[in-house]
Amino acid sequence: FVKENDLVKAGDKLFLIDDREQRSKIVSAEANIARAEATLATAQADIATQEAAKQSADANISQLKALLEDNEQILISNEKLYQTGVISFLTYNTSLKARDAAKARVSQAEAQFQQADALLNSAKARIKESEANLSVLKAQRAELLVNLERLTVTAPQTGRVLQLNIRVGEMITANPNQASMLLGETDLLQVRVDIDEVNAVKFSSGSQ
Repeated sequence: FVKENDLVKAGDKLFLIDDREQRSKIVSAEANIARAEATLATAQADIATQEAAKQSADANISQLKALLEDNEQILISNEKLYQTGVISFLTYNTSLKARDAAKARVSQAEAQFQQADALLNSAKARIKESEANLSVLKAQRAELLVNLERLTVTAPQTGRVLQLNIRVGEMITANPNQASMLLGETDLLQVRVDIDEVNAVKFSSGSQ
């Protein structure tokens, strides 16, 4: 982004390390996040379905228990009538079978309620798993974005570009003896001077 002798400020872009691989990883991460969000949405929709099924099963139990009570009352009444010879055994036996059938229906409804409750708990567990998976994927995306940002090298401070030791398309190597780019401050020049101890008494700080 710069050439020799350019003046740059802290944070200005200096050069970019090839980021195509990193960007492709981010695209893949975004796709994974979208898929995870869809999975979470499906799990949340499933929660509503299972809650409705559980409420329906509970209402069905209440209705069938009321019918069972009616059949039990009829059975008690018919049993007395049968014992006194008012009704036939066939009529009494029919009421007995009706009571047993009603009891079986209540047991079946209770089993359906338990099944609906188990499915609801399973759906809640899937939501927690989906939320955790989504959090992990978002954290991975954040890490990839940080790594992408690091591929753009910026000026650590205000200064002037003194040397460019890299070219476009060139491989950057970690050479401690040669920086990829050299920045310096040229407005204020400093000179190091060695003064012999014999002449030290002649030195006056701040003099020309």
